[in-house]
Amino acid sequence: MIISFSVWGYIYGTIDFIILTRVILMLHRLIRASKGRNFLVKLVTLTLLVSVVPLLLLSLLFYQNTRSTMKAELQAANMASLSKSVQAMELVIDQIGISFMQFISDSTYRDYAKFPRGEYYERLNGALHADDMPGLQKYLMSKAKLSFNIDNLRMSSSFIDSVYMFDRSKNMMLTQNDLQYPIDRFYDRDWDLGLSEKSHAYPIIMDVRNAVKSNGTSKLVIPIVFRSSDEDNYIVFNLDAQLVYNNIFKRLGGKQSGSILVYTQGHKLMLYDHADKLAIEADENLQKSEQLGDSAGAVEIRLDNYRVMATFQNSSALGWTFVSLTDLDVLYTSINNLRSIMATIGTLLFVATTLLALLTSRNIYNPIRNLLYYVINHNNSVPALPGQGQLGELRTIRNWLVEAYEDRKSLQVRLKESLPAYREKFLHTLIKTGTYTEEEISERIRFLDIDLGLENIMLLLIMVEEPKEQKIDVVRRSMNKLRAADMIERQHVGSGEMRMELVELSEETLALLVNCTEDEFTGIFTLAERIQSGILSEIGLHCSIGIGTYCRQITDLKIAYEEAVEALGYRDMTGQGDIIYIEDIRPDNGKSFHYPKDREDSLQHYIKTGDKREALRVLGELIDQSVQGQGGKPQFRQMQQSLIRLLVGLMDTAGQYGIDLQKSMQVKQNLYSELLHMGDLDGIRTWFTSIVSAMADSIGMEHREKTNRHVQEVMAMIERDCGDSMSLTLIAEKLGLNPSYLSRSFKEKTGQTFLVYLTAFRIEKSKEMLIHSDLKVKDICEQLGYVKVNYFIKLFKECTGTTPGEFRKMHVRTVELDGT
Repeated sequence: MIISFSVWGYIYGTIDFIILTRVILMLHRLIRASKGRNFLVKLVTLTLLVSVVPLLLLSLLFYQNTRSTMKAELQAANMASLSKSVQAMELVIDQIGISFMQFISDSTYRDYAKFPRGEYYERLNGALHADDMPGLQKYLMSKAKLSFNIDNLRMSSSFIDSVYMFDRSKNMMLTQNDLQYPIDRFYDRDWDLGLSEKSHAYPIIMDVRNAVKSNGTSKLVIPIVFRSSDEDNYIVFNLDAQLVYNNIFKRLGGKQSGSILVYTQGHKLMLYDHADKLAIEADENLQKSEQLGDSAGAVEIRLDNYRVMATFQNSSALGWTFVSLTDLDVLYTSINNLRSIMATIGTLLFVATTLLALLTSRNIYNPIRNLLYYVINHNNSVPALPGQGQLGELRTIRNWLVEAYEDRKSLQVRLKESLPAYREKFLHTLIKTGTYTEEEISERIRFLDIDLGLENIMLLLIMVEEPKEQKIDVVRRSMNKLRAADMIERQHVGSGEMRMELVELSEETLALLVNCTEDEFTGIFTLAERIQSGILSEIGLHCSIGIGTYCRQITDLKIAYEEAVEALGYRDMTGQGDIIYIEDIRPDNGKSFHYPKDREDSLQHYIKTGDKREALRVLGELIDQSVQGQGGKPQFRQMQQSLIRLLVGLMDTAGQYGIDLQKSMQVKQNLYSELLHMGDLDGIRTWFTSIVSAMADSIGMEHREKTNRHVQEVMAMIERDCGDSMSLTLIAEKLGLNPSYLSRSFKEKTGQTFLVYLTAFRIEKSKEMLIHSDLKVKDICEQLGYVKVNYFIKLFKECTGTTPGEFRKMHVRTVELDGT
């Protein structure tokens, strides 16, 4: 039974009107009874009549307004809560859509989807022709990259339980974890249930269903299906329905919502709290109410034991209807309590009004009158005395005080909000024009709370390089710049006593002002290296850094800025993503220095793989190229800068693997100081050779120990259970390893593949079971994980030369003879 809010308001309003009428009649009788009596009695009676009637009217209006307001606010709160849930869910779908667009627009997907003869390579079976090997290798690499991107799709949102890609041309299903299935053997056979080939919505949001997982279990999911326009392939995102309900609808619902229900476009209940009886009872009434198709609104539902307010909100993007249920009995109880409280307060006010009418004195008003005159005399905007203006005395005084307080507060807020703009404007002028005197600069630095000294400053001009081959929108570019600024600000923590200030000079460049002594000059290049590395690792972008000359006074910043701009102008020669010091590229210093970054990358690769011989070879090439880049006679400071960059990279790699280089090299001071004190190139070469050798030996030993441990764990797992659940993928998942890495490590350690080892172990296990048990060959076959008995018999004969039956007869007979 559905009852509108207006009916209940009318019933309660009628009751209150009867009470008010009785009070007015009582006061009228009191006035008639006071005729001929003392004027004071009449005056008190009339005062009470004038005072109490408006009080009762206001109380009634207040009560009615409070009741309707409580209902309206409850509905608004529920509506706001539902709107948050709708927006949150739409945001999740939009984010998944963005991930999908990035997936299909990535070259990896296009290379795979349009790979020549992809269907042919998928059908290859048996022995492979030499002519097919190059193309097959490229195709497998393309598919491996695609599988990696599918795994990234799975991790793009915490609500995604699984991701499928249906390749229509190959009639194949790809899933995360580098798995693929022919569509007729795919474990989740109902993945396209309800999916129409004519449906071209974006995306296609399907009804909730139980999705079967690879291990045979099932989970309630919300399928979100995207279709690629060119290849007509499907990308299916299965959202964890319970996780979505708990973290979006239930959490955002708040305490004011008793239950949250979600209906499909066909008014089918899809998401709700299965343990909530209220939701199940209310669903029947909601289906009858014909309100589920409305865009928004609220109805009152009367159930067997209580009344419920149902608030509706539709999502045109999702096609879903969201319903919030609230128990109204609690609300009505609160209103009745409020009514009793108001009656008590009304009685007290009536008594107080009577006393006030008897005891009112003009002297009580004098302090208020004096204060009011003061306000009027000191503020021309305040109205005149009572009777001469529209506002009362107390309200006039209050408004004057509030206005004065708000004016002061507004000025403070405006000043505080303007400080960042003043700060940015001052630093811009200081760097680009240099029009301030030293006294003016000192005064403004203190006022704007800028952490920068007036002497010994270096200026680094940082330009984040956006990829030229990609079109970056304004929002993406702004986000990259903000992330770069945040990363640079964090460098202050690791810079010791250096004081820094970051300034955004233009859309592309940032200026970093650093206080340092001349002895710390080398540390500036180290800081620049960290900034480059941080921006590349966190944002994926290269940056060029131009460095001006050393400023002994802050008034020289303009010159340092112009020099840094000049240095950045040479990045077309040195290459993007380089650190350019003005003194290095000026003609009087000779050719600009080129650091062999490709050799350093190769060196890092061989160190991380533990290949000591190749690592030492590349180290020699790197040092030789550094020398040859300067015609065999490099400036030692430039050579020192190059080797510091190399040392920074080696220390970062050592830190990743937990190697203490300072302890390994047995030096008391830090490695940077050790390098700076070396003046002989041969000694430096020998020193770096020791570092690289120690790192390669340590990392190589760690790789070997790790491989041995993993192989031992695999063997132990096979020994415990070699049944049908045993597979390389399952073991890799349990150990948290990549299956291809585990397969390669197993073969390197044992000399045979995982499958060959597992088969041999199963055959040996079957021999023991044939001799020492009465199990049938079929039962032994099933326990060892073989589905077909004929295949097991054939495999057993290939390994032993006899069938299982013959082996049992021969060995059981031998055991009996030995026993006799």
